Amino acid sequence: MKTQRSSIAVWLACVALLGGLVGCGPKPGTETTTEEPTAVQQPAVKAAPEQPVLTLTYANFAPPPTFPYVQMEHWKTQIETWTNGKVKVQTQSGKPDVLDAVIAGQVDIGNFPIWDARDRFPVSEVIDLPVGFSSAKAATLTFYHLIMKYNPKEFENVKIITVFTCPPCNLMTSTPIRSLEELKGMEIFTSGSGNDILKCLGAVPLDMSPGSGFGTGAAKALHSSLDLLKDRGYAEQFSNVTMLNLPVTAFAVVMNAEKWTSLPEELKPIIDNLRLEHAIWTADYVDAHANESLEWAKQQHNVQVFDLPAEDQAKLPELVKPVIDDYIARANAAGLPGEQILQDVLAAKEQFR
Repeated sequence: MKTQRSSIAVWLACVALLGGLVGCGPKPGTETTTEEPTAVQQPAVKAAPEQPVLTLTYANFAPPPTFPYVQMEHWKTQIETWTNGKVKVQTQSGKPDVLDAVIAGQVDIGNFPIWDARDRFPVSEVIDLPVGFSSAKAATLTFYHLIMKYNPKEFENVKIITVFTCPPCNLMTSTPIRSLEELKGMEIFTSGSGNDILKCLGAVPLDMSPGSGFGTGAAKALHSSLDLLKDRGYAEQFSNVTMLNLPVTAFAVVMNAEKWTSLPEELKPIIDNLRLEHAIWTADYVDAHANESLEWAKQQHNVQVFDLPAEDQAKLPELVKPVIDDYIARANAAGLPGEQILQDVLAAKEQFR
């Protein structure tokens, strides 16, 4: 069994390896590596028996069994395990306005899509651009690298617990879409950066928010990640998939800043050391689950999969360029190096491909 001194040494070594995402990450211009980081083994907290159990509340915008919910439950299990049950996590799913609830102290921890807080997270927003991520893992590690490098001010009022993304978004449709020409004028439900991207492709994006009509079953097309074919039963509604692999959606898990400050000092390294490990676990899980869901949809619901012709695929970067240009302009207007942020993302994307 490790002594207390050796446990502390392990914590310090882990913290030195991973760095801090808030308050101690490298500043803009600091040299960082794009090698995939290695997850670390956690020390166990040996709290005195008389100490009361600490309860943390964790709210999530997503319902079960979607992957943001799955990762929340996995993080809960990891924290409770590594603290020998001295910390309990009460999870809440399907909650609106998670970020504001965390900042207000209504919940301790929350998971939210970056796009839902657009313009409040101008650095992180870049991850949602249609730059052609090959997987959730490549996008997640790029996001992590970006936050480590820039330590953006946008997170100054919260403590980052972890970051991750969904897999690349594709089209799910009731009738086959085999070309960009067939997309023109088509009404497609989407969210986040998909709205601007679909406009660039000549389609008509429709809002997926509650009350929009999407949940009525009358939708003819959806732009999202393919894990939802199984998790939300969309394979029963959409019998065709067209591969676009354009944007991903970035997510952050954050803790109320005052709550973080109040935590026992022996707990903080546990949470920090899980930050990268959990990001990688989530990305690996959802990538595998999206592939599994597509195969399940093909076998169980005869869903057909189409790739765009090579000439259409070659057109995509130029067609969606206005979305990227708009981001650079908005980032520059916010006093950020928009072009440099984009170049950092593109370089990391290739490294983690």
